[in-house]
Amino acid sequence: MKKLIIASLLALNISALDLTLPEQDFNFEQIEKDSKEIWDYSNKNRIDFDWNEPMHQYYFWINLADMATTMYALENRDNLYEGNILVNDHTPELEKLLIQKAMVTYAFHEFGMFSGEELTDDWLYLINVGVTLATINNYRLILKYD
Repeated sequence: MKKLIIASLLALNISALDLTLPEQDFNFEQIEKDSKEIWDYSNKNRIDFDWNEPMHQYYFWINLADMATTMYALENRDNLYEGNILVNDHTPELEKLLIQKAMVTYAFHEFGMFSGEELTDDWLYLINVGVTLATINNYRLILKYD
C-alpha cells in the first residue's frame, strides 16, 4: 500500500511538470570554434604509440608484464615489497602502479620518446632494457621465495 501511495504521488508530480524546452538560438560558429579547440588540445596531449613499431609494442607489453609480476609478488609473497622509488610505497595497490606507469609514460611522451627519431629510439631501447631487467628480477624473486 505504501508503494502505491508513493507511486501515485510521483505520477501526480511528474504530470504537473512542464518538460518543454525553451526556444534557443545556437551559435554554430562558436560551436565549431570550440570543437576545433577541443580537438586540437586532445591531439596535442595524446600519446601516439605507433603500434606497427616493435619497440612501442614491446614498451607496452613489458610494462604490463612488470605490473603483473609486481602485483603477483606483492599479493602472494609476504616477504617481498616494491622497490621502485617512484612509487614511494612498499606495498602499493594496482591503482597506484597504474598511475605511476601512466605518469612516466606521459613524461616520456613529453620528452619525445615515441617520436621515432633515432636518438629517442636509443633511449626507448634503454628504457625497455631496464623494465625487462626489472621484470626478470620480479620473476626471479617470485621463484626464489616460492
